[in-house]
Amino acid sequence: MLIDHPADGVVRIKMNRPELMNAISNRMELELDDAFRLADEDSTVRAVILTGSGEAFSTGYDMEDQEAAPPAVDPSGAGPYLRWWHDREELHRKCLLRIWDMSKPVIAAVNGRAISGGSEYAMICDMTIASETATIGEPQIRHCSSSPVLIMPWIIGWKQAKRLLLTGDVVDAKEALRIGLFSAIVPPDELQDQALKLAERLAHVPPMTMKWNKMSINRSVEQAGLKSALEINTLLTIFAHTAYSRDEGNRVALEAALRDGGVPAYLSLRDSWYDAQAKELKV
Repeated sequence: MLIDHPADGVVRIKMNRPELMNAISNRMELELDDAFRLADEDSTVRAVILTGSGEAFSTGYDMEDQEAAPPAVDPSGAGPYLRWWHDREELHRKCLLRIWDMSKPVIAAVNGRAISGGSEYAMICDMTIASETATIGEPQIRHCSSSPVLIMPWIIGWKQAKRLLLTGDVVDAKEALRIGLFSAIVPPDELQDQALKLAERLAHVPPMTMKWNKMSINRSVEQAGLKSALEINTLLTIFAHTAYSRDEGNRVALEAALRDGGVPAYLSLRDSWYDAQAKELKV
Protein backbone atom coordinates (compact mmCIF):
# COMPACT_ATOMS: atom_id res chain seq x y z
CA MET A 1 0.00 0.00 0.00
CA LEU A 2 0.90 3.63 -0.52
CA ILE A 3 -1.18 5.85 1.75
CA ASP A 4 -1.17 9.64 1.72
CA HIS A 5 -3.34 12.61 2.68
CA PRO A 6 -3.59 14.80 -0.46
CA ALA A 7 -6.03 17.26 1.15
CA ASP A 8 -7.61 18.05 4.49
CA GLY A 9 -9.95 15.26 5.49
CA VAL A 10 -8.97 13.03 2.54
CA VAL A 11 -6.92 9.84 2.64
CA ARG A 12 -5.78 8.11 -0.55
CA ILE A 13 -5.07 4.37 -0.57
CA LYS A 14 -3.03 3.21 -3.54
CA MET A 15 -2.52 -0.45 -4.43
CA ASN A 16 1.18 -0.65 -5.16
CA ARG A 17 2.23 -3.74 -7.11
CA PRO A 18 2.55 -2.08 -10.52
CA GLU A 19 4.86 -4.77 -11.89
CA LEU A 20 1.99 -7.27 -11.38
CA MET A 21 -0.81 -4.91 -12.45
CA ASN A 22 -1.72 -4.58 -8.75
CA ALA A 23 -2.77 -8.21 -8.51
CA ILE A 24 -4.31 -8.71 -5.07
CA SER A 25 -2.27 -11.09 -2.95
CA ASN A 26 -3.51 -12.44 0.36
CA ARG A 27 -1.24 -9.94 2.13
CA MET A 28 -2.51 -7.02 0.03
CA GLU A 29 -6.14 -7.82 0.76
CA LEU A 30 -5.52 -7.93 4.50
CA GLU A 31 -3.57 -4.65 4.31
CA LEU A 32 -6.38 -3.07 2.31
CA ASP A 33 -8.88 -4.17 4.92
CA ASP A 34 -6.72 -2.72 7.69
CA ALA A 35 -6.23 0.57 5.83
CA PHE A 36 -9.98 1.02 5.41
CA ARG A 37 -10.59 0.11 9.05
CA LEU A 38 -8.09 2.72 10.22
CA ALA A 39 -9.57 5.35 7.90
CA ASP A 40 -13.03 4.67 9.28
CA GLU A 41 -11.79 4.98 12.87
CA ASP A 42 -9.85 8.21 12.21
CA SER A 43 -12.04 11.20 13.08
CA THR A 44 -9.93 13.49 10.87
CA VAL A 45 -10.74 11.45 7.74
CA ARG A 46 -13.92 12.42 5.93
CA ALA A 47 -13.45 10.79 2.50
CA VAL A 48 -11.30 8.05 1.00
CA ILE A 49 -9.90 7.49 -2.50
CA LEU A 50 -8.90 4.00 -3.69
CA THR A 51 -6.67 3.80 -6.76
CA GLY A 52 -3.78 1.84 -8.27
CA SER A 53 -0.14 2.46 -9.13
CA GLY A 54 1.10 2.25 -12.70
CA GLU A 55 -1.10 1.28 -15.63
CA ALA A 56 -3.78 -0.74 -13.83
CA PHE A 57 -6.27 -0.30 -11.03
CA SER A 58 -6.08 -4.03 -10.28
CA THR A 59 -6.24 -7.16 -12.41
CA GLY A 60 -7.76 -9.20 -9.59
CA TYR A 61 -6.61 -11.86 -7.19
CA ASP A 62 -3.03 -13.04 -7.66
CA MET A 63 -3.18 -16.55 -9.12
CA GLU A 64 0.48 -17.14 -8.29
CA ASP A 65 0.23 -16.11 -4.63
CA GLN A 66 1.66 -19.02 -2.65
CA GLU A 67 -0.23 -17.90 0.46
CA ALA A 68 -3.53 -18.40 -1.35
CA ALA A 69 -3.13 -21.76 -3.09
CA PRO A 70 -5.99 -24.24 -2.53
CA PRO A 71 -5.15 -27.76 -1.36
CA ALA A 72 -5.25 -30.65 -3.80
CA VAL A 73 -8.54 -32.54 -3.99
CA ASP A 74 -8.05 -35.61 -1.80
CA PRO A 75 -9.33 -38.78 -3.51
CA SER A 76 -10.81 -39.83 -0.16
CA GLY A 77 -13.01 -36.73 0.01
CA ALA A 78 -13.33 -33.11 -1.08
CA GLY A 79 -14.01 -31.72 2.40
CA PRO A 80 -10.70 -29.85 2.93
CA TYR A 81 -10.86 -28.41 -0.60
CA LEU A 82 -14.42 -27.15 -0.12
CA ARG A 83 -13.61 -25.75 3.33
CA TRP A 84 -10.61 -23.87 1.91
CA TRP A 85 -12.76 -22.21 -0.75
CA HIS A 86 -15.47 -21.37 1.77
CA ASP A 87 -12.96 -19.66 4.07
CA ARG A 88 -11.39 -17.86 1.11
CA GLU A 89 -14.69 -16.53 -0.22
CA GLU A 90 -15.76 -15.47 3.28
CA LEU A 91 -12.55 -13.44 3.53
CA HIS A 92 -13.17 -11.72 0.18
CA ARG A 93 -16.74 -10.85 1.18
CA LYS A 94 -15.68 -9.51 4.59
CA CYS A 95 -12.93 -7.31 3.12
CA LEU A 96 -15.06 -5.93 0.31
CA LEU A 97 -18.00 -5.21 2.60
CA ARG A 98 -15.67 -3.24 4.86
CA ILE A 99 -15.94 -0.50 2.21
CA TRP A 100 -19.73 -0.84 2.00
CA ASP A 101 -20.13 -0.62 5.79
CA MET A 102 -17.76 2.31 6.35
CA SER A 103 -19.22 5.55 7.68
CA LYS A 104 -17.03 7.53 5.25
CA PRO A 105 -17.61 7.77 1.48
CA VAL A 106 -15.11 5.92 -0.72
CA ILE A 107 -14.27 6.90 -4.31
CA ALA A 108 -12.66 4.41 -6.68
CA ALA A 109 -10.35 6.20 -9.12
CA VAL A 110 -9.96 3.54 -11.81
CA ASN A 111 -6.75 4.39 -13.60
CA GLY A 112 -6.62 1.38 -15.93
CA ARG A 113 -7.77 -2.23 -15.96
CA ALA A 114 -10.20 -3.24 -13.21
CA ILE A 115 -10.50 -6.96 -13.76
CA SER A 116 -12.04 -9.80 -11.72
CA GLY A 117 -11.48 -9.07 -8.01
CA GLY A 118 -10.18 -5.64 -9.01
CA SER A 119 -13.51 -4.87 -10.64
CA GLU A 120 -15.30 -5.81 -7.42
CA TYR A 121 -13.20 -3.35 -5.43
CA ALA A 122 -14.02 -0.68 -8.01
CA MET A 123 -17.75 -1.46 -7.92
CA ILE A 124 -18.20 -1.73 -4.13
CA CYS A 125 -17.00 1.85 -3.64
CA ASP A 126 -19.65 4.52 -3.20
CA MET A 127 -18.61 6.30 -6.42
CA THR A 128 -16.49 5.01 -9.28
CA ILE A 129 -14.81 7.44 -11.63
CA ALA A 130 -12.45 6.20 -14.29
CA SER A 131 -9.93 7.11 -16.90
CA GLU A 132 -11.23 7.07 -20.46
CA THR A 133 -8.73 4.26 -21.10
CA ALA A 134 -9.99 2.06 -18.25
CA THR A 135 -11.65 -1.32 -18.72
CA ILE A 136 -13.74 -3.42 -16.36
CA GLY A 137 -15.10 -6.95 -16.24
CA GLU A 138 -15.01 -10.38 -14.62
CA PRO A 139 -13.44 -12.85 -17.08
CA GLN A 140 -12.58 -15.30 -14.29
CA ILE A 141 -15.89 -17.06 -14.90
CA ARG A 142 -14.28 -18.61 -17.96
CA HIS A 143 -12.08 -20.81 -15.80
CA CYS A 144 -14.69 -22.21 -13.41
CA SER A 145 -14.82 -19.32 -10.99
CA SER A 146 -17.36 -16.74 -9.88
CA SER A 147 -17.82 -13.25 -8.44
CA PRO A 148 -16.57 -13.18 -4.84
CA VAL A 149 -19.08 -10.43 -4.04
CA LEU A 150 -21.98 -10.36 -6.47
CA ILE A 151 -22.44 -6.59 -6.43
CA MET A 152 -22.78 -6.00 -10.20
CA PRO A 153 -26.52 -6.86 -10.55
CA TRP A 154 -27.30 -4.36 -7.78
CA ILE A 155 -25.58 -1.60 -9.73
CA ILE A 156 -26.63 -2.16 -13.34
CA GLY A 157 -29.60 -4.55 -13.11
CA TRP A 158 -29.78 -8.25 -13.81
CA LYS A 159 -30.04 -8.05 -17.61
CA GLN A 160 -26.81 -6.13 -18.09
CA ALA A 161 -25.12 -8.10 -15.31
CA LYS A 162 -25.97 -11.41 -16.98
CA ARG A 163 -24.53 -10.09 -20.25
CA LEU A 164 -21.16 -9.61 -18.53
CA LEU A 165 -21.14 -12.24 -15.81
CA LEU A 166 -22.29 -15.13 -18.01
CA THR A 167 -19.74 -14.39 -20.76
CA GLY A 168 -16.80 -13.00 -18.79
CA ASP A 169 -16.62 -10.10 -21.24
CA VAL A 170 -14.64 -6.97 -20.37
CA VAL A 171 -15.99 -3.57 -21.45
CA ASP A 172 -14.30 -0.25 -22.10
CA ALA A 173 -14.87 2.93 -20.13
CA LYS A 174 -17.48 4.36 -22.50
CA GLU A 175 -19.66 1.23 -22.29
CA ALA A 176 -19.12 0.97 -18.52
CA LEU A 177 -20.37 4.54 -18.16
CA ARG A 178 -23.38 3.85 -20.40
CA ILE A 179 -24.59 0.88 -18.36
CA GLY A 180 -23.79 2.47 -14.99
CA LEU A 181 -20.66 0.66 -13.80
CA PHE A 182 -18.76 3.96 -13.81
CA SER A 183 -20.16 7.17 -12.32
CA ALA A 184 -18.03 9.32 -14.65
CA ILE A 185 -15.06 9.07 -17.01
CA VAL A 186 -12.34 11.67 -17.51
CA PRO A 187 -9.09 12.00 -19.51
CA PRO A 188 -6.28 9.91 -17.95
CA ASP A 189 -4.22 12.92 -16.92
CA GLU A 190 -7.19 14.41 -15.06
CA LEU A 191 -8.29 11.34 -13.11
CA GLN A 192 -6.41 11.84 -9.85
CA ASP A 193 -7.17 15.57 -9.74
CA GLN A 194 -10.88 15.01 -10.38
CA ALA A 195 -11.03 12.22 -7.80
CA LEU A 196 -9.44 14.55 -5.27
CA LYS A 197 -11.83 17.40 -6.07
CA LEU A 198 -14.80 15.04 -5.63
CA ALA A 199 -13.34 13.74 -2.35
CA GLU A 200 -12.90 17.31 -1.09
CA ARG A 201 -16.52 18.00 -2.00
CA LEU A 202 -17.64 14.99 0.03
CA ALA A 203 -15.33 15.93 2.91
CA HIS A 204 -17.02 19.33 3.10
CA VAL A 205 -20.32 17.72 4.16
CA PRO A 206 -20.69 17.47 7.97
CA PRO A 207 -19.37 14.01 8.89
CA MET A 208 -22.36 12.81 10.92
CA THR A 209 -24.70 13.91 8.16
CA MET A 210 -22.57 11.96 5.69
CA LYS A 211 -22.57 8.89 7.93
CA TRP A 212 -26.33 8.74 8.35
CA ASN A 213 -27.11 9.50 4.71
CA LYS A 214 -24.73 6.84 3.43
CA MET A 215 -26.22 4.40 5.93
CA SER A 216 -29.75 5.30 4.85
CA ILE A 217 -28.99 4.56 1.19
CA ASN A 218 -27.18 1.33 2.07
CA ARG A 219 -29.95 0.10 4.36
CA SER A 220 -32.54 0.63 1.63
CA VAL A 221 -30.52 -1.67 -0.64
CA GLU A 222 -29.99 -4.17 2.17
CA GLN A 223 -33.74 -4.24 2.83
CA ALA A 224 -34.13 -5.34 -0.78
CA GLY A 225 -31.97 -8.35 0.09
CA LEU A 226 -28.39 -7.39 -0.75
CA LYS A 227 -26.57 -8.98 2.18
CA SER A 228 -28.66 -12.16 2.14
CA ALA A 229 -27.93 -12.51 -1.57
CA LEU A 230 -24.21 -12.03 -0.98
CA GLU A 231 -24.19 -14.71 1.73
CA ILE A 232 -25.87 -17.15 -0.65
CA ASN A 233 -23.38 -16.18 -3.38
CA THR A 234 -20.49 -17.12 -1.08
CA LEU A 235 -21.88 -20.65 -0.81
CA LEU A 236 -22.73 -21.02 -4.51
CA THR A 237 -19.30 -19.73 -5.52
CA ILE A 238 -17.77 -22.84 -3.94
CA PHE A 239 -19.62 -24.98 -6.49
CA ALA A 240 -18.36 -22.78 -9.33
CA HIS A 241 -14.77 -23.33 -8.17
CA THR A 242 -15.23 -27.11 -8.11
CA ALA A 243 -17.18 -27.44 -11.39
CA TYR A 244 -14.29 -28.57 -13.54
CA SER A 245 -12.77 -31.65 -15.10
CA ARG A 246 -10.83 -32.40 -18.26
CA ASP A 247 -13.97 -31.70 -20.26
CA GLU A 248 -15.44 -28.93 -18.10
CA GLY A 249 -13.52 -25.69 -17.89
CA ASN A 250 -10.25 -27.15 -19.21
CA ARG A 251 -8.74 -26.61 -15.73
CA VAL A 252 -6.06 -29.28 -16.13
CA ALA A 253 -4.64 -27.63 -19.26
CA LEU A 254 -4.97 -24.16 -17.72
CA GLU A 255 -3.06 -25.16 -14.60
CA ALA A 256 -0.30 -26.65 -16.77
CA ALA A 257 -0.09 -23.39 -18.73
CA LEU A 258 0.18 -21.43 -15.48
CA ARG A 259 3.03 -23.64 -14.28
CA ASP A 260 4.92 -23.54 -17.57
CA GLY A 261 4.32 -19.99 -18.80
CA GLY A 262 2.87 -18.03 -15.89
CA VAL A 263 -0.21 -15.83 -15.98
CA PRO A 264 0.26 -14.63 -19.62
CA ALA A 265 0.18 -18.23 -20.89
CA TYR A 266 -2.82 -19.00 -18.68
CA LEU A 267 -4.80 -16.01 -19.97
CA SER A 268 -3.83 -16.68 -23.57
CA LEU A 269 -5.16 -20.24 -23.38
CA ARG A 270 -8.29 -19.18 -21.52
CA ASP A 271 -9.24 -16.14 -23.62
CA SER A 272 -7.91 -16.77 -27.15
CA TRP A 273 -11.17 -18.28 -28.44
CA TYR A 274 -13.24 -15.45 -26.93
CA ASP A 275 -10.92 -12.79 -28.37
CA ALA A 276 -11.10 -14.30 -31.86
CA GLN A 277 -14.87 -14.80 -31.75
CA ALA A 278 -15.44 -11.24 -30.49
CA LYS A 279 -14.53 -9.92 -33.95
CA GLU A 280 -17.79 -11.40 -35.25
CA LEU A 281 -19.96 -10.40 -32.28
CA LYS A 282 -22.31 -7.46 -32.88
CA VAL A 283 -24.19 -7.40 -29.54
